[in-house]
Amino acid sequence: MSSLARRLRGIFTSPLPATTKTPAKTSSVRLPITLDLKKWSTSSRSPQTPSDSDPATALSVLDEMEKVGLEPDLITFNTLLNAFYQNGSYADGEKIWDLMKKNNVAPNVRSYNAKLRGVISENRMSEAVELIDEMKTSGIKPDVFTLNSLMKGFCNAGNLEEAKRWYSEIARNELPPVRATYMTLIPFLVEKGDFDMATELCKEVCSRRWLIEPALLQQVLEGLVKESKIEEATELVELAKLKKFRITLELPSDK
Repeated sequence: MSSLARRLRGIFTSPLPATTKTPAKTSSVRLPITLDLKKWSTSSRSPQTPSDSDPATALSVLDEMEKVGLEPDLITFNTLLNAFYQNGSYADGEKIWDLMKKNNVAPNVRSYNAKLRGVISENRMSEAVELIDEMKTSGIKPDVFTLNSLMKGFCNAGNLEEAKRWYSEIARNELPPVRATYMTLIPFLVEKGDFDMATELCKEVCSRRWLIEPALLQQVLEGLVKESKIEEATELVELAKLKKFRITLELPSDK
């Protein structure tokens, strides 16, 4: 990781003392600027986002690097992209994205994932899909986090078919699913009344021995019973018991 990337990452993620009097240093040059690092610091108890502060602070770091002949690298840009897009500063994220292109730094999958989160946070789902196409055209293969973000975006938009479509893309691209995939989609399937698919996903979760909220499993059971799918509900209960989940599931008909 470059010295600039470490410095920028520190701006967004490192807790700092109550007072900061000297500017940060790189391994090769001392930048002729003074950053209010305390203003940009974050902590687990009282996080601050770049939008809470002055985004020009981070951008000024890049300007000063250019003045002393140092070029920001991909890690540096990804650090800024994640900070801005993830924390609701979409417009500033776009500035960083444009600057990255201007500097002829080619984005990678992490760059696109950061931008995708920003686009989705703005509810620009059609643009998010276009971004996936742009990735593929550039020879960058989406990873499971790329597809998870898109699936979650369509869940939030209330679009069941598109959410299911992008879930299926995970398997089609031979990507290993993660727990977040299921914990995002199962509640949405329950909300939309698709208990068949919700049941299949619950079975996969149980088979992988991932943690799942008992209340969520209970909702799936109740939905199956309402649809008179007692056999499927019983199978789900037995599977949970077989995998020794420390939860108590009860068929609604047994109450």
